Amino acid sequence: MELVETKVKGLRWETAIFIAVTLVYSLWITTQHTETLVGDEPRYWACAENMTKGYLVTDDNPDFVNGPGYTIALYPYVKFGIPLYWARIQNAVFCALAAAFLFRTVRTWASDGWAKIATAWFVLHPDTWINAKDIVTESLTFLLVSALAWSFMRTLTAKSGAWKWVLLTSVILTWLVMTRVMFGHVITAMLVGSLGCWAVWKSLRQTWGRTVGVLALSFLMCQPYLFYTKAKTGTYYRWSTNSGELLYWATATSPGTNGHWYNYDEAQNLPQLAPYHREFIARIIKLPVLEREAEFTRVAKENLRTAPKSKLAYNWVCNVCRYFIGLPAAFKNEGLTTVIIVCFHVPFLILMAAAAWFALRRPFQQPGPLIVLAVFACIYMGGSTLATARSRYFTVITPVLWVVATPLLRRHLRLEILPDDEPARPKV
Repeated sequence: MELVETKVKGLRWETAIFIAVTLVYSLWITTQHTETLVGDEPRYWACAENMTKGYLVTDDNPDFVNGPGYTIALYPYVKFGIPLYWARIQNAVFCALAAAFLFRTVRTWASDGWAKIATAWFVLHPDTWINAKDIVTESLTFLLVSALAWSFMRTLTAKSGAWKWVLLTSVILTWLVMTRVMFGHVITAMLVGSLGCWAVWKSLRQTWGRTVGVLALSFLMCQPYLFYTKAKTGTYYRWSTNSGELLYWATATSPGTNGHWYNYDEAQNLPQLAPYHREFIARIIKLPVLEREAEFTRVAKENLRTAPKSKLAYNWVCNVCRYFIGLPAAFKNEGLTTVIIVCFHVPFLILMAAAAWFALRRPFQQPGPLIVLAVFACIYMGGSTLATARSRYFTVITPVLWVVATPLLRRHLRLEILPDDEPARPKV
């Protein structure tokens, strides 16, 4: 299959999308704004406050739950005392830019029609607009993933000056890793695999060579953060300090659990959980961060060793389902939002499955850039299902999936509405 680039002049559609999404999302955020930080918001805000003082974590509390990527975006608001309202409005701009990048990329490599479908799906998705009102990483992640897909496609198709695109893509990827440190494991795994593909896949050697350049440069740019975490925790290649907690819940075997994550309050007070987890949680939350993480990891490893394999498999299958369609979550009442997410994801997954089927019929004849982005997305998705998964973790990677799938769908599918007085075309 040949990848066809559509030469698009001007930014009229992209500008209109940016303005419209910014205005509508800003209005939504305004109606939902509160000066009270809730949920994960205090953690991100506190990290930004730490950054204004010259550090991310203190020596006595080296808690790396999130990287500095989103903190950088919050820094000016904390440093200069800009009202919290504008930090929330910033998310509207992030989502609008993400929509514009997504539209431009799909329009360039697929068609106007698919670009409109992909952008509308993204803008209207509950995970996009619900998280836009909160001081959390999702909106910035949407922007960085969309920009990465656009830049990566340019990097892998550039006929000259590719090094400029390699540099730009590696910067975007590094910022993405620093925003969602899960992507640090993705670039590491993909760098190793890309080196192997570069060595043996001669027909795509240039494609894999540029991919190695992007990943290697990005990994190099991440070293200051990794050395910083080593200085604070004593361990190199520690992207965060909460992986043990996530694995603890993913491997939990108490009755009724299915791998879903619970906060400390829920673990100690929910009647279905408290008899099995209260004593342990009450003890370890008093421990220093690194000791707490070590205890979570120890118990999780013990669960992996002793728990029935059928229970672990059940938890993983439930994680996969939560990841792709938002349910089931044990001991949680599902609301209308979950129903809407299912309505968004099921048609999307059908389209992605169709694109995968088209591609896998002739896997080695697919365009190199699509293969690279597909591998990137698959590594991220596969890793995400190993710990506690949520639908928003899947939604953030969907811009890449749209960019990969739409050229295949455009080539193999044709949607057409015929007038009532026009007979259907005969099958050929």
